[in-house]
Amino acid sequence: MEPFEEKYKAEGLPHTTEAMLDLWHYLRENGRELLAGWQMLLEDYDDIMSRQLRQEILLYLRDMLMPHDFSLFFSDLLEEEDSLIYEFRPEGAVVVDCRDPDEVVDIPAQVDGLPVIGIANNVFEAHTKIQVVILPMTIRFIGEFAFAHCFQLRCVSVGLSDADALGTSLLPPSLRSIGKMAFSGTSLADVTIPAERIKFGELCFGNCRELGTLWLPDAREVEFSKSAFFNSGLQHLYMPNAHIPCLPESCFCFCKQLVSVQAASIRGVGDHCFEHCGKLQTLTAARPLDQVGEDAFRGCRF
Repeated sequence: MEPFEEKYKAEGLPHTTEAMLDLWHYLRENGRELLAGWQMLLEDYDDIMSRQLRQEILLYLRDMLMPHDFSLFFSDLLEEEDSLIYEFRPEGAVVVDCRDPDEVVDIPAQVDGLPVIGIANNVFEAHTKIQVVILPMTIRFIGEFAFAHCFQLRCVSVGLSDADALGTSLLPPSLRSIGKMAFSGTSLADVTIPAERIKFGELCFGNCRELGTLWLPDAREVEFSKSAFFNSGLQHLYMPNAHIPCLPESCFCFCKQLVSVQAASIRGVGDHCFEHCGKLQTLTAARPLDQVGEDAFRGCRF
């Protein structure tokens, strides 16, 4: 007789949380191929299983089983879950997957009593139907490629109100980092981030041709990665309280509509930083700059 049948099917299990967790741990250690055991776990304990555990089990099975077996036995159960899938960490929940999102994606502030603190890498990448994303005030990070190539995405905001109608985006003050290519190729226009410190990843707004104004009204610590706004439509960048040691390589390269970059101070610019920014008129910078990289202002007229 199979160990699973000896331990669980023959004697049965009490309908308790302790028994449910016992079966979950047993299957992970000993019964990866025991499909009947996984079905028992998900079906017999459905009424007392938290969404956190249910999603954890389904994602584990999706990664562990052959695609045919998962589709045959468990895909319907995953479809019953919310379109957003989470990973639960001690500090909060992170969105790690999304199935067939609608035009408007509304990310909640809490899941199972935990704050939603981030969006993992690639979650919404190339979901071209998305137009609006509503963020909670709890978001701390947006991962690499999170919304890359969402060509119709025009608004990411902590609340819709008039933001969507005006084509503006307001990101939460809790936000600390925007990952590599997170919004690359989207249709975002004016963006405000009222965070005190923020890091912009490589190409995070690259090729955002509709990008107009980026406001960082409260930022004192701002870190830019190379090519952060490469080939975007950015016209104005305001960060009046930020002291920037050096803008990195190619940060605004080919931003042909860029008119002004205003900060408390900028002490250096890296290689190709403002190359081909032919409309640049205003740059709040030290006189003279401590560092000027190769071709930093090539193609500029001032």
